[in-house]
Amino acid sequence: MKNRGITLVSLVVTIIILIILAGISLNLVLGENGLFQMAKKAKENMELAQTEEQEQLNALYTQLESEVSGDGSEDGGTSYDIIGKLVEFKKAIADYIEEAGGEKPEYTAEKEEYGEAIKGIVANVTKDATVTKEQILTGQTAWVKGQLLIGTMANNGAVNKTLKAGESYTIAEGYHDGNGSITVSGLTEQTTGDAKAAEILAGKIAWVNGERVTGSMKNNGALNPKALNAGESYPIPEGYTSGGTVTTNSLESQTPGDAAEEDIAEGKTAWVNGVKLIGNAVTR
Repeated sequence: MKNRGITLVSLVVTIIILIILAGISLNLVLGENGLFQMAKKAKENMELAQTEEQEQLNALYTQLESEVSGDGSEDGGTSYDIIGKLVEFKKAIADYIEEAGGEKPEYTAEKEEYGEAIKGIVANVTKDATVTKEQILTGQTAWVKGQLLIGTMANNGAVNKTLKAGESYTIAEGYHDGNGSITVSGLTEQTTGDAKAAEILAGKIAWVNGERVTGSMKNNGALNPKALNAGESYPIPEGYTSGGTVTTNSLESQTPGDAAEEDIAEGKTAWVNGVKLIGNAVTR
């Protein structure tokens, strides 16, 4: 049968652990930096703060009483109710300045010191601001690191511009309200014309009224027909020609003969080898 009881060694170890834990707990509570000492120091700090605040309030009462009465006596018409309200008002302002992150002024501080303390709040609140006046819209204001900036960024509003092909437009620096646009005129407006495919050389491309047109006009090249005789004609074919020359045979080649003037009746004319002859033969 197994022994299920607690051994002496286990009991001793347990007691030692409990003693160690008890020592640690007592040190945390009663030691130099224990809970009791910390609570005592906190109480003392609070009492010191209250004493300091009360001293400031007393000094402020005296200051205000002197300012109101002129000599500090009750005969001067001092209103303690008014003084009390002024004291509470200055105290409240000082506390608010501290709560807002500023350096709390003394209750007896002059208005200039209160003013500087308030400026300190603005500087503290805006210390992380990085904007410059060039990055603020013109006429608008912002606080940056305690300084009031007035914007200088140009306000362009809505800019609308229509361009033609090949033109350009430089967008002005500054603010745009998002309602402007740069538009390019359509090809229909920029390629007005009336040529048809049959009026454009075959294989050539053109644009007419925004449409791409491939020409179909026949290209006849250069025209150089054979020489023509009198009475003949040469029909020029439809389409494009790069030029050419149409010649005619000379009258000499077309009027060959051997008649002379004496062979032609007097007063009659005839052409022989390109020459006009007047006959002089006498007929009977």
